[in-house]
Amino acid sequence: MTKLFQKAFAIILFFTVFISVSSNNAKAQTEDIELEYSLLRAIYDNEDDLIRQNTLSKEEMDFFYNEYFNYSFINEFNRYKNALDPSAYVDFDTLLTSDQKQEFIRKLEHPIKVDLDPVRIIPPIISESAIEERKNELQGREMLIFTLISYPIIQKGKNGEVYGIVFETGNIFPEWHDIFIKGTVRIFKLEEDNWKFFATVNCWL
Repeated sequence: MTKLFQKAFAIILFFTVFISVSSNNAKAQTEDIELEYSLLRAIYDNEDDLIRQNTLSKEEMDFFYNEYFNYSFINEFNRYKNALDPSAYVDFDTLLTSDQKQEFIRKLEHPIKVDLDPVRIIPPIISESAIEERKNELQGREMLIFTLISYPIIQKGKNGEVYGIVFETGNIFPEWHDIFIKGTVRIFKLEEDNWKFFATVNCWL
């Protein structure tokens, strides 16, 4: 009976720990998602904008923007609002530990593609199928203008700071022949539960 009791107790303990860990992981994941969407709401707060529902994929980023959306370019060309400033606003090497820098590089190299939740953001979203339908409906000098964005990157700094990074680009059809026209990396910093502008990186094509 003693061995049977011990075995039963071990099984119960295992499942209790498993459920507790799973619950904590789920809670942390939910908090991460809310933090990411709160960044999008801070950046994109205009209901007149139009954003593509699926975020920029790794394939899109690699094909169009790999020379811009990387640590070296961001570190060299980040500016405080004015793109014409002669030098970088901040050196990220001073903000991140060696491990955090490598983590940030990995996140930049592997952007996450998701379908944005329309309930969690302010501007309306448009799916790829709806984009194609709208293109076919254009008449005369009508244009279809929308924004494409990467899914937010959340990166912690060496002193516990939290930074949020989003890459965005515009698309105009048909005047620009259905090509991406420019890109911007937007960098924000979390201060007292509010996202504040930190720096920007202009990526002109």
